[in-house]
Amino acid sequence: MDRQTFAGGGAKNRLRWGENWTEVCLGLGLFLAALVLFGANLGSLPLQTVEGAIAETVNQIWQDENGWQAWWQLGREPPTLLSLAIAFIYSLAGTSLWAMRLPSALLAALSVTLVYGMGRELFPTRLPAIFAAGVYLTLLPIVQAGRLATLDSAILCFWTWTIYCLLRSRRDLRWAVGIGMVLGLICLTKVEFGLLLGAIALVFLLWDTPRLLTSGYLWMGFLLGIFPLAFWERLPILYSYQTLVNSGILPPFWQPAGQESSSPWYYLLEMGKYTWPWAVFFPHSCQLIWENRHFSWAKLAIAWTIIYLCVLSLLPAKLSSHLLPIYPALGLIVGAQLAEAWDWSLSRPYPRTWILGLGWLGLTGLFGSLYFGSLATPIDWYWQIVLASAAFTCLIATMLLIQRDKQFILILLWGSYISLLLSIAAVH
Repeated sequence: MDRQTFAGGGAKNRLRWGENWTEVCLGLGLFLAALVLFGANLGSLPLQTVEGAIAETVNQIWQDENGWQAWWQLGREPPTLLSLAIAFIYSLAGTSLWAMRLPSALLAALSVTLVYGMGRELFPTRLPAIFAAGVYLTLLPIVQAGRLATLDSAILCFWTWTIYCLLRSRRDLRWAVGIGMVLGLICLTKVEFGLLLGAIALVFLLWDTPRLLTSGYLWMGFLLGIFPLAFWERLPILYSYQTLVNSGILPPFWQPAGQESSSPWYYLLEMGKYTWPWAVFFPHSCQLIWENRHFSWAKLAIAWTIIYLCVLSLLPAKLSSHLLPIYPALGLIVGAQLAEAWDWSLSRPYPRTWILGLGWLGLTGLFGSLYFGSLATPIDWYWQIVLASAAFTCLIATMLLIQRDKQFILILLWGSYISLLLSIAAVH
């Protein structure tokens, strides 16, 4: 009896070890795939306007002979964690555009792995998590954010880390400590984003797992997150509203900025323009969310997207970069829809809107490729190849949809990744 017990326990431990090893390999593989996409040809793009503030701060830290002491004595606003990370990379690899953008690429790549981890916590099988991470990785705004030295990649990484800790804490309360601590990191990056995203996390907890709100670990994490904020002199309650405005902490999130739109549909239009080909699946994904609204993943998607979009749409300042924290949720939503479609196989036809949408994209890309290869002056072979890759990806996926072949999902994921990689190589 004891022998059988030990044998059974050994088999169970081997199975658990194998599962853990698989998760580690998948997470590492996604991280490396993202790092290749975000890090390829990283120094070829000239310094962008949005990178100017970070570059100036880092150069001041790097060139200051007295370092931190002079920084504090001048009474300047404390630099962000990203600025410090870039300054550290400078000390190792020297000053260059590549070194300045590397921390952003690393943080954005880590967020891809965290989206996969979120999917593993939300869904009973691995497939939706893999699809969610793949969709998130191949969203154009995410690729752009991961390749520029801005605060966006840091916010994406910390926010996905927050949600991952929140979801893990449902199985192990000790993970609740990380919720408040990582929200504190978001506030160290941009206070206003930390407040809004923290409110979304609390609403989801109240709706899905209210027992966690009484956990000592959760409030311990919030205290630990608040402490560095007070030290960093960026805790909002220590300042009046006017001080926040004068210090530049509030703009451009709460107040109108140079690039602004008064349209309440601005963010919906932005998502529609820059999330192809995955925007084709949004309508059916919304229907799937409603049908599964009693499950945790749907509750998180509803709280995340609705609260965030409503708050952003009501604010006067509307910038496309403010939309970035919603893209992990879109990855989860479309990943769930793709996993559902994977199981349809030959049992039911795929929606016509998918066929028409991907077919239209494929034909548009094909005409664009022909234009750059024959009509443009001068002829641009780089973009002809990029558009041809995107066009054939969508056209092949369309044919597979017509044939009710679930492999269209793999074609879309792989083709989108290759097309983005080719477009990055075309930047020179």
